Amino acid sequence: ALADAGARFNMGSLRRNFNDPNLGLLVLSSAYQSRCRHQEDGQDVHERLTPLRLRFAERQRPTIIRDGRTGEDLPISGRAWVGADGVIWRTELHVEGKDSVATLRVTYDRDQKLGALVPRSMDEDYRYRDEGTGRLMFISGEARYDDYRRFETHTRIVP
Repeated sequence: ALADAGARFNMGSLRRNFNDPNLGLLVLSSAYQSRCRHQEDGQDVHERLTPLRLRFAERQRPTIIRDGRTGEDLPISGRAWVGADGVIWRTELHVEGKDSVATLRVTYDRDQKLGALVPRSMDEDYRYRDEGTGRLMFISGEARYDDYRRFETHTRIVP
């Protein structure tokens, strides 16, 4: 419901609610690993590191992402750049439907204040055929994340 509420502000007529920078981490989490086929795909240099490049493709149905109009399964495929310590530094996801293609690229970095790995940037590209006009449309978006803060609350019980 939260993703659907946020999707109201998307540009273009393509309906989507999966543009979340943590989706790539979800796909690679232990809870979802059995849904995908994984294979090593070489190494790259990323910020002075040499992470393993891992390729994956969703194979289980129903898929994580489905077409909102038709209910069609939209399998996720992509790559992840994983450090020797298991840290995921980058993800790239592809989702392809009958009339649309989406690519989401996310980079992660250590946040010194939080002492945690957090999304730093997300770039999105969408190609789709507009239902009303039949024209081929292209949407490109870029998000940058910074100034992370820990959400904390304090309570005191007063008798």
